[in-house]
Amino acid sequence: MRNYRDLTPHEVERLKDEYPITANRRLAIRYDVSIDGIRTLAKKQGWKKDHNALLAGKRELHTLTAEEEAWIIKHFRNTPNAAIMQRIDIGESTLHRIARKHGLKKTSQYMNRARKLNVEVGTRRCRELGVYKENAVRARLMWQSIKTRPREEWPGYKPGLKPWEQPGMTRRKYVRAKQKAEEAMKHQRKMECFRIISGEKQQTKLRLRTNITHSASVQKYRMIQEYDYFAIEGEVGVICYDEQTRRSIRSEETARRHGLKVEAADE
Repeated sequence: MRNYRDLTPHEVERLKDEYPITANRRLAIRYDVSIDGIRTLAKKQGWKKDHNALLAGKRELHTLTAEEEAWIIKHFRNTPNAAIMQRIDIGESTLHRIARKHGLKKTSQYMNRARKLNVEVGTRRCRELGVYKENAVRARLMWQSIKTRPREEWPGYKPGLKPWEQPGMTRRKYVRAKQKAEEAMKHQRKMECFRIISGEKQQTKLRLRTNITHSASVQKYRMIQEYDYFAIEGEVGVICYDEQTRRSIRSEETARRHGLKVEAADE
């Protein structure tokens, strides 16, 4: 789908004549531009709709059949709305009504692909239109004007103020951000501990203790005393067995649940 800025002058002139008497959805399909793009262009150009002509044209709208509705139900989850509207010749409101009626939603895989494609297209268009360069120039001019003020009037972090007293920050926002960061760090440490226990390579530079927990240590001592398991020097999280060990499946499952590795001893 094109951006409305990509329309040629000839297409804009033709769209100017068609806009007052044609529905936006038909114009969007005809020019391969989103309905929001048509509305934005019309607002910039000052175009107005001829409502009498639109009301007369509504009598000739396409009537949806049962086969077409079944096709929409089958393909809605992985097909762009614009493609469905163009194929069936229906409006956006009709498509949304059918989706609500049958509880249809786009799949997560489709949404991820659409977001990735939108980011790529948006980045390419911003580079072509020079948006990034304009933003850099604007930021440079803003910084030059800020440098002339006293340090206390600069935006951003203010020395001497508490975190929740900083510009744009409240106590509630600060507490929520702190809790979110703590939960993320807790999850990251937990995953790194699992990687160390399972013998995998760490994905971060966190310094974690390699000692086992107290409950794991108690379970390890109990298995050594009662079932003749034995430990290996230098391998704190590993407990081994051989032919003389009276193996206990339940104790081994408990040991694995505590993060210990139960392995057969090398001959």
